[in-house]
Amino acid sequence: MFTIKTKIIVAITIVVGLVFFIFGIFIYQQVKSANLEKVDVRLESLSQKMRDEIDEQYERHKFPVGAELRDILNEILPLSVFRLYDSSGVTVYSDSVLRLAKSYSLKEIQQRKPFIEKIRIEHVRYLSLWHHVNIENHHEWILQVATPLTEVEENLDQLELVLWTTIPFALLLSVVAVYIIVRRAFKPLSTMIETANRVSASNLNERLILPHKLDEVAELGTALNRMMERIEAAFKSQKQFIADASHEIRTPLTIIQSELEFANRSSLADSAKQSIHIALDELDHLRILAGNLLLLTKLEISNTTSHFQLIRLDELIADCVQKLSRMSADKHVSLQLQIEDPVEFSADEEKLRSAVLNLIENAIKYTPANGIVSLTLQSDKEVVRMIIHDTGVGISPDDIQNIFRPFYRSDTSRITHSGSGLGLSIVQRIINLHHGTISVESVVNQGSTFNITLPLKQSYKTD
Repeated sequence: MFTIKTKIIVAITIVVGLVFFIFGIFIYQQVKSANLEKVDVRLESLSQKMRDEIDEQYERHKFPVGAELRDILNEILPLSVFRLYDSSGVTVYSDSVLRLAKSYSLKEIQQRKPFIEKIRIEHVRYLSLWHHVNIENHHEWILQVATPLTEVEENLDQLELVLWTTIPFALLLSVVAVYIIVRRAFKPLSTMIETANRVSASNLNERLILPHKLDEVAELGTALNRMMERIEAAFKSQKQFIADASHEIRTPLTIIQSELEFANRSSLADSAKQSIHIALDELDHLRILAGNLLLLTKLEISNTTSHFQLIRLDELIADCVQKLSRMSADKHVSLQLQIEDPVEFSADEEKLRSAVLNLIENAIKYTPANGIVSLTLQSDKEVVRMIIHDTGVGISPDDIQNIFRPFYRSDTSRITHSGSGLGLSIVQRIINLHHGTISVESVVNQGSTFNITLPLKQSYKTD
């Protein structure tokens, strides 16, 4: 796929190339015509002087004296040749070169009048001029004067060589100049594209850098910046609405849950208790959803306050494993922990704990009975790595690229488990908040491995 910049360069190159080509042909034809016209004039002058000499010789009764005619020829056009014959075709004088050349009758010459033609004799091209010589209206001859075009052809060959040498070079220089000009013209656009590609939900406050010149590119950038301002305002309004709604929903949910729990402890019929029990489960699901929405919104707002402090990462992970040990035991899933070294890490403890709990809980949830969930903590001088591996149902390749999207739910067997589809989105944002990365490798029906890498810059590893 060609870019607009490439299309412009190619189009201008083609146009300039055609212009140079046509210009070269024009110059060549003009020089050729000028050279041939110059030879024509000199041939006409030579023919006129020779006819005057013939007339003068006839009056002096010395006709024909070939040497005098030859002197005139050498004076005006050296290397030229001539031939003179009478109306009956009897040759009066002829250079050897023209003896084998084509002849015209007096009638043909009279019909065509003085004319010039190109002839080829022994691989040499000549320009030949024919004239009817008439003295006292009863002495008639035919005069042919011819000059070789060798010099003209050599000049044209040199010109052709110059043209075919300079035109490609000039075209190359033009292409380079066009490339530089187009590149400079598109540089503001390239910068704007790079900036636009960096814009995401977390940095909607970033704006395009506008060129200093007030041209169409600057107008486009200004329009895009205004559009981004509107998008940012709408995005903030939406996030604020979700945060407010989530916060407001939690209070009535808590009240409803308390009332239902009180009613469940009363002496009601078993059918009523079962309905209350189902309602309590759904309320718990709504409470978790509202909490996740509130947390996700806070993480996506750029001015979210985070409380970073030095923590023992190994102790945090061990505590998370301990909290979920009952869940793994109920599912008959083996929960294993391997910590190579104690690690001190600068982090927002509450958010990072939430991310670790979410990942371990997901691993247990999607691992069948008698499966294994393992968590490994490794560290070196630069990074700390958390590896969470399970032998669960796995994730299909089509789902892997979408699992970190909010509200994404797989249409595979994973959908049989309850959930809001927000957990992994929250985890990814918490890891990004700590300048880390998270990736996943998975094989369907064999298990999944989540790899988290966190930089130890401004953090400390204990001895």
